Amino acid sequence: MLKRHEADLERALDRLGLQGAISIPWDELYIWFNADRLTKSTYKEIIRRWEELCLDIWDYSKAPQLNVFKTNTHLLTIIRAPFEDEGEEIVPLESFH
Repeated sequence: MLKRHEADLERALDRLGLQGAISIPWDELYIWFNADRLTKSTYKEIIRRWEELCLDIWDYSKAPQLNVFKTNTHLLTIIRAPFEDEGEEIVPLESFH
């Protein structure tokens, strides 16, 4: 992975940490990982970098699990579980006030 693509991925993971979800166009992922096809190692690398960011940089005790919102779009949408250390939670919109 080129340095500039590493920086793009790091910025995306920063946004994921701040916003709770990100969408990355598939074509960007192919460019970032210099691949014609994305494999399990691609997703493992994203998880590894996420855990490194949470544990080593942000100093959380645990990295929230990452989930994917599966759609038929041209986007990979990643949703993180709440940060336990921050008292975050996911609630239905209808119950939000």
